[in-house]
Amino acid sequence: MRTRRPARTRNHKLRGLYAARMRAGLTGAELSRRSGVSKPSISRLEWGDVSASPRIIVKLARALRVEPSVLIKKPTSEKEA
Repeated sequence: MRTRRPARTRNHKLRGLYAARMRAGLTGAELSRRSGVSKPSISRLEWGDVSASPRIIVKLARALRVEPSVLIKKPTSEKEA
């Protein structure tokens, strides 16, 4: 049985990525297919385990149909964090 990681706070450069993905109603796998960014990379980016290059930010923004700045800015509520 796989153990889940303890809850963490999304506190990093791409703070808006998770919120934008949720608003779009996409799973990590769906975003991966649309953007060409691997599912594990998306997860690591959402948790702030890795940094994203400008190229990756643009790919994700295009797949989510949002401006890149939406992914970088801080979510407006704690619920989205």
